[in-house]
Amino acid sequence: MIFPLNRSSTLICLCYLAAIVNLIKCDNSSCIVMTYNEFCLPKMELKQVTFHFYTRETANKSFVINFTNIEEAPFLPSTPLKVLIHGYTGWKDYSPNMELRPAYFKKANYNLLSIDWGPLAKEGCYIEATHNVQPVGECVARMLEKIVEVRKDVAPQDVHVVGFSLGAHVAGYIGKSLTAFRITRITGLDPALPLFDKIFNSGSSLGEGDADFVDVIHTNAGMKGKSADVGHVDFYANGGSIQPGCAATNTSCHHVRSVEIFAESINSDIGFYGFKCGSFIDYMTDCCVNVQIEPGEGKWVLLGEYVLRTSRGQYYFDTSDHPLLAKGKTCQATSIL
Repeated sequence: MIFPLNRSSTLICLCYLAAIVNLIKCDNSSCIVMTYNEFCLPKMELKQVTFHFYTRETANKSFVINFTNIEEAPFLPSTPLKVLIHGYTGWKDYSPNMELRPAYFKKANYNLLSIDWGPLAKEGCYIEATHNVQPVGECVARMLEKIVEVRKDVAPQDVHVVGFSLGAHVAGYIGKSLTAFRITRITGLDPALPLFDKIFNSGSSLGEGDADFVDVIHTNAGMKGKSADVGHVDFYANGGSIQPGCAATNTSCHHVRSVEIFAESINSDIGFYGFKCGSFIDYMTDCCVNVQIEPGEGKWVLLGEYVLRTSRGQYYFDTSDHPLLAKGKTCQATSIL
């Protein structure tokens, strides 16, 4: 994605630089950097990363899974397993968990696993948190392999990993680390940009090679979220950077909008539809009316929970400024400058 040189892109650059400065302010005495072998071997008590299992019947109280009690967990047979991963400063009751758990359980009964790696992603410790992405991903991969091994009623093809912000890169490392099976789908919700750009990229970024299908929603591109295409298909909300209803400088509001969009998509009667586009400029000028559609592709593609898994490329879509966010098949492309 390429931003035009204008007032909006200048604001984006300044906000990104400010975010970097803020994130590197760290009280190192309270920050943790760990390796996989230090916290996630089968015989260890899991403290730095915990696994909270839910079904609709246990939505208000999790069953904490470890490597020895998987058989006791109340898994539902032949039911999809949704794995939710928070980002920097998060925990099991932080985005995307608080939005997605109730949305999923409103729709149907699921096996749902919220990954809590909060002790390794504490506020003020962003640099350390980026280093912890890899071992946390490895730890979750080992747990998923153990679940599939022990619970014959949990099929590898039913595993769907959803990561928000820094959690999207954890999701990528889960895919990179699995050896017993391959994840069929990873959804990245505004994957984190700081220290995952071309200058600082640690090699841990979410990418299309991490699962059979990787779909991504961008809502704060160039600031807290990555501005480049990440998955097999990338969807940019309202241009991808600034969201209606959020103050221009409130990057957290823009960032978490990706979670709100995905959560709403689970039960929406209207749906979010992206239209094929080559660039931000094309979107802002004419809604990409001249973009060539390849054979087998449609002009409009449903995104979110029910995205068509053959979708490829870059798509843009509009939302309203408040719930209900979905607007169906529309493009207004009102300038945000």
